[in-house]
Amino acid sequence: MYKLVFVLFLCWSTSYSLSYDSLIAQILHNNKDIKAYSQYLAGVSIESKFNNLPPDPQVNYGIMSGSGFTSGGKHELIVMQPFEFPTVYSIKSDIASGQNLVNKFKLMEYKRDIALIAGNLIVNYLFQKKLIANYELRMSNYENIFRTIEQRFNKSEISILEYNKSKSSLAFIRSKLNLANIELDYIKSAIINLNGGINPEIDTNDNPIVKLDSDRDSLINELQKLDFNNQLYDNEKELYENKLSLTKIGWLPNFSLGYRFEREPGIDFSGAQINFSIPIFENQHKTSKAQSDLSYIELRQQAYKTNFINNKKRLFDKLKLLESNISVQKEIINNNQFELLQKALNLSQINLTEFYYENTIYYDIEDSILQIEKEFHQCYNEFMIENLLYNINNRK
Repeated sequence: MYKLVFVLFLCWSTSYSLSYDSLIAQILHNNKDIKAYSQYLAGVSIESKFNNLPPDPQVNYGIMSGSGFTSGGKHELIVMQPFEFPTVYSIKSDIASGQNLVNKFKLMEYKRDIALIAGNLIVNYLFQKKLIANYELRMSNYENIFRTIEQRFNKSEISILEYNKSKSSLAFIRSKLNLANIELDYIKSAIINLNGGINPEIDTNDNPIVKLDSDRDSLINELQKLDFNNQLYDNEKELYENKLSLTKIGWLPNFSLGYRFEREPGIDFSGAQINFSIPIFENQHKTSKAQSDLSYIELRQQAYKTNFINNKKRLFDKLKLLESNISVQKEIINNNQFELLQKALNLSQINLTEFYYENTIYYDIEDSILQIEKEFHQCYNEFMIENLLYNINNRK
C-alpha cells in the first residue's frame, strides 16, 4: 500500500509542476555560476590525468676533449626512459576515472543549491503576486469608502478625525502596494539573473495543493534512495581508497631503462643501462595521510546520512504543522468580511474606527495565511528536492 502511495506522490509531484520543473530545469541549464563551476571541475578532471603516463624520454649527449698524451676526444650518448612501477599506472587511471565521477556528483550538488534558491524565488514570486492582488482589491475598496467619506465630510456629516482616518488608511494600503511591487520587481530580477540573464516565462500563478498522506519514515527512505550525495560520498571513498593504494606501492622502486654509447680514441663502448630508485624518504607519512583522508570521508558520510534523515523528519513535521495552521486560519476568516462590515457601517451599526479596526484584523489573518503558505511551499521544495532533481535529470 505504501509503495502505491509513494508512487502516486511522486507522480503528482511530476504532473502538478510541469511549468515549475521546466522553469527550474531552464535555470539549471542557463545559470552562469553552474557553467563556471562546470568548467572548473572539467579542469580538475583533466589535471587528474597529468601523471597517468610515464615521463618523457631523456637524452644526454656529451663531448669531452682530450689533453696531455691523449689525442682526440670522448663522446657519450645516453637515452633513457624513466617509469614508475607498472601497477602504478593502472591505479592512477582508476584515480582519474574516480575523480571524474566525483566531479559529476559535485556538479549535481552545486545544482541542488541553485535549484533550492530558484525554488524559493519562484515561491516568493507567486506569494508576492497574490499579495499584490489582495492589496489592489483592498485599495479599490478603500478608495470607494474614501469617496463616500469625502462626500459626507464636505457635507459636514462626519468629523475631520474620521476623514483623516479614511485618508490615512487609503494612503497606507497604497504604500504597501507600491512596496510589494518593488519587491516583485526585485524577485523578477533575481530570477532573471539566476537564469543567466534570460527573462523566463512563469506559466503558473499559484502553488499546488499539497497533501501529505504518505508515511514519514517510508517517504524519507525513498527520498534517501534518490539522494545523489550518498553516491558522491561512495565515489569519494573509492577515490581515496585508490589514492591510499597508490601510496602503499610508493615504497616500490622507480626505474629508468635505456641505451648508453661511449666513444674514446680507438675504442667504442655501447650497451643497455638501467637505473632504479631506493624509496627511503619521499614516501614517508604519505600512507598515513591517505588513510586519514579516507577516514575523514567515511565519517563525513556517516554524519551526512544521520543529518539527512533528521533534517527530512524536521521538514516533514514542519510541513504537517504548517498544513494544520493553514486550515485553522482559513476556518477563521470570512470571505465576505469587507461587505458585511461595509453594510454595518452604512447602517451605522459600527463607526468608521471600528470598521477599519475589524478590517485590519481580517487583512492581517489573510496576509498571515499567505505567509504560512509561502513557508509551507518553501519547506516542501526543500523536502522534495531529491525528487525534483531526479525528475529533471531523467526528463527526455
